[in-house]
Amino acid sequence: MKNLSKLSCTEREILFRRLRLFFTYHSSAIEGTTPTFAETKELLEKGYTAGHKPLWEQLVILGHANGTC
Repeated sequence: MKNLSKLSCTEREILFRRLRLFFTYHSSAIEGTTPTFAETKELLEKGYTAGHKPLWEQLVILGHANGTC
C-alpha cells in the first residue's frame, strides 16, 4: 500500500469517503440503527433516505458522518 502522503488528491478523497462510509455505517449500527450498508451509502452519497426506516435513525447516521454526534 502506498504511503498516504504519496496518494494523489483524488486517491485520498476516495479513501476518506470510503473510510467515512464504513466507519459511519458500523458505528451507527452499534448505536442501534437498522439501515443496511447500501441504504447508508445512498444516504451519504446521494441524500436518499430509506422510506421504510425511522427518520431518527437516518438523522443519527447523518450526524455521525458530519461529526455532530
